[in-house]
Amino acid sequence: MATDSKSTVRLLPETWLDDPETAMTALREAVATGVVAIDASAARNLPAQVLQMLIATHKSVRSAGGSFSFAATNDGVASSLQALGVADLFEGATP
Repeated sequence: MATDSKSTVRLLPETWLDDPETAMTALREAVATGVVAIDASAARNLPAQVLQMLIATHKSVRSAGGSFSFAATNDGVASSLQALGVADLFEGATP
């Protein structure tokens, strides 16, 4: 499965919490490509509500035979994933 411009989704937790429909639309478009890459380089942390969106996206793309990974991350996001107990679920979750 080839990546395209819709494959990479920029993780902006505050924006996602303010406008979850737009975030979910971007995630659905990425799932449709079969390759989801999350760019979390600009995020400071990961609220549990945003994590729920990522877990659902991970499950959807993987059940369709696709892939899900963090294309870029940082210490804050990695710490959030670790604290929430899901760091091992996501490829590329640690910087």
